[in-house]
Amino acid sequence: MRLLAQASSFLLAVLSCEAFGQDGLYIPNREAEPAYSIEDGDITMRIPSERLVLTQAVFRYDTEDKSKFWLELDFTKMADPGDFYIFLIDGAELRGFTVRGEGSNDGGGRWALGFTDPEKGRKLLSKIATIYDLSGEQVLDKTAGEQGDDAN
Repeated sequence: MRLLAQASSFLLAVLSCEAFGQDGLYIPNREAEPAYSIEDGDITMRIPSERLVLTQAVFRYDTEDKSKFWLELDFTKMADPGDFYIFLIDGAELRGFTVRGEGSNDGGGRWALGFTDPEKGRKLLSKIATIYDLSGEQVLDKTAGEQGDDAN
C-alpha cells in the first residue's frame, strides 16, 4: 500500500510540474507531513517539495577514462534524497544522479550524472543552464578544446 501511495504521489508530482512548466530538481520536504486523499479508488499522497537552487554546472571528462564524461551540478543545499527526487527537463524526468559532496558551495551539494555520449551531455548542460538562468561563468564545458576520445 505504501508503494502505491508513493508511486501515485510521484506521478502526481511529475504531472503537476509538467503542467506548470516547473523544470528543475525537486526534493521532498522531509519535515512536512504528507497529505493523503482517496478519490475513485486512487490514493494520492502530496508531499511539499522544494526546488533546489543551482549555482554551477560543469561538463567534464572522467578522470580515469576519457571516453566517459560527467555533468556535475552544484546546488546551494546538501540533499541526498536517495531515489525520491524529481528532476524535470522539458517534461522528461532525469534519473541516475549520484550525490558527491558539497562541490563549490559551502554546505551545498554536488549532483553528478555520467555520460558516454558527449553531445548528449553538452545538450543537457545547455538546457540546464537555460532553465536555471545561469551566467557564462557558472556554466563550464571543460571538454571544449581538449583532446579526448570525442575529438574529431
